Amino acid sequence: MKAIKKRKDFYESTKRAHADTQWAPKTSAKNIDEELLRRKILERAYFIWEEKGRPGNTALEDWFQAEKEMIIE
Repeated sequence: MKAIKKRKDFYESTKRAHADTQWAPKTSAKNIDEELLRRKILERAYFIWEEKGRPGNTALEDWFQAEKEMIIE
């Protein structure tokens, strides 16, 4: 029981001590939406590349094609 209390006290003191510091970048709905869109484009570009037979040096072309498809949706 004492170990649990010690952990809880440590957690609370750490939380208070670092309340003013930034532990992680602040996220917003816009950042999350942009990240989700980027991941969808990346996934679609990968599938485009696979559909083409995995040719070399087409990453940018595949990315732009995936972007166009996402904008149309």
